[in-house]
Amino acid sequence: MLKKQFYDIKASFLVPAYNLPSGINSWFITTQTGRHDKGSILIDVWMIRALKDNPVQSMLASLKTEAAIYQTELEKAKTEAKTTENAEKVCRLEHGTKVFSGLITEANDPVYHKQPDEQFLDIARNNFRHPSFADKQPDLKNYLYLAGLSHYDER
Repeated sequence: MLKKQFYDIKASFLVPAYNLPSGINSWFITTQTGRHDKGSILIDVWMIRALKDNPVQSMLASLKTEAAIYQTELEKAKTEAKTTENAEKVCRLEHGTKVFSGLITEANDPVYHKQPDEQFLDIARNNFRHPSFADKQPDLKNYLYLAGLSHYDER
């Protein structure tokens, strides 16, 4: 008997933004969820500070800056007094460090570089026209769509 394959996909849609407020290197927008015939897909949508003359490399630099900020804050938080509030802060900072390190790793590995389907891009184009996003000058031509398996099973 042939086994059926089931898998979940985790993706990040990184959109260069040329007009994020000062001090903001990244802006998490939402997680889009969907289903396909063999599992699910989760897509985290981000705007990342970028420069028009080199959008992808400048996005990577912004991600590295974010990772460094989280790491520095984490090291400081670990030296502070042990309180419930500080434990929550450490947990939040560890998560942020993990997220940005993962994005950097995936952005530097062509295995994760994929092309989203046209329906997803149409939705993104429509949503990024909204004034709260449009004034950040998102660039939907120089994005990075990073995707990989998050779970695999055969039954």
